[in-house]
Amino acid sequence: MNRLKVTLAATALAVSSTGLLAAAPAQAAAACKGPTCNGQSPTKCQSDAVTVKDGKGNPVRVYLPGLAPGNSDWVDLRYSPSCRANWARLNPAVGNPGIGFDYYVYSTSGGTTRSASQYSELSPNYTEMVDGTGPAWICIDGNSETVCSQKF
Repeated sequence: MNRLKVTLAATALAVSSTGLLAAAPAQAAAACKGPTCNGQSPTKCQSDAVTVKDGKGNPVRVYLPGLAPGNSDWVDLRYSPSCRANWARLNPAVGNPGIGFDYYVYSTSGGTTRSASQYSELSPNYTEMVDGTGPAWICIDGNSETVCSQKF
């Protein structure tokens, strides 16, 4: 029995000294971080993305002006903790009257305000990312009116 323990210990030592032991997989690195995400596609950071919530736990969301929420497209403020970036995501309403509009995401970090925009009739249904290390907010510009969320 002692001979078996010695043989197993010697084998383990030989394997570890040759580097054949597999290391634990490292967590995937973020595609970008904060300011380096400006202008990039959120597809790089969507795996841990969440819709930002206000102080009451409600999603940060703006609706197309002039339409009831049930009949209106809306835009959510999205955030990726790993990338520390924000973007706006369009959610088309069922029975949307087909009104085209622009939607935006803004962020302020280091004294600079960045923005990204997208037109509702174009693909994809999200804006490019902006630095998420400072306050961010979203807006919809349609029906000759602009509606914005608070800064979060």
